[in-house]
Amino acid sequence: AVRRCAVQVLCKLAPLPDLDGDSESGGAAAADASSAAVAATAAAAAALESSSAKVRQTAIEALQQLTAPCNRDGGTGAGRYGEVAAAAATEAAARLTHRSPKVRLDALAALGSLVRGSSGRLVRRVVRCLVDRNAAIRRSALVTLGKLAKRGDVVAVRTLVGYLGHRKEKVRRRAVL
Repeated sequence: AVRRCAVQVLCKLAPLPDLDGDSESGGAAAADASSAAVAATAAAAAALESSSAKVRQTAIEALQQLTAPCNRDGGTGAGRYGEVAAAAATEAAARLTHRSPKVRLDALAALGSLVRGSSGRLVRRVVRCLVDRNAAIRRSALVTLGKLAKRGDVVAVRTLVGYLGHRKEKVRRRAVL
């Protein structure tokens, strides 16, 4: 309960970068706010490793709130503050290989809710989850891939086309959606 509360408070107190450049305090204060937001993002992402499902869910919600202003432009990050969104994605992706299937599953959920229009390394990391020994993670990876991959991403498209021929109807259906 304490860790969950701490993640919630961290999210509420972490500075949000001034994306519109309206800050009266200038560049140094904006850089400090961005740096603090990145640090808060790393701390919230660390809570994804909790053994408590409630703490992990709170961490996902905190990451969503911390990165929401950075994702106003469709998920690519606005200006120099895209580093907050990038930090959140990097932190969540780092947990895709965690020993706990629950952590891997919540990391996929976080990525699916945080990132849009991605390609490259992040897509490849999610694709690797499609061969996880845990069926729930494989399903979640398909859904996450559909949410985060940039339209026309070659790796995502080729991977999904391959799943269209899968022997199980549920897998084929998810690849289409």
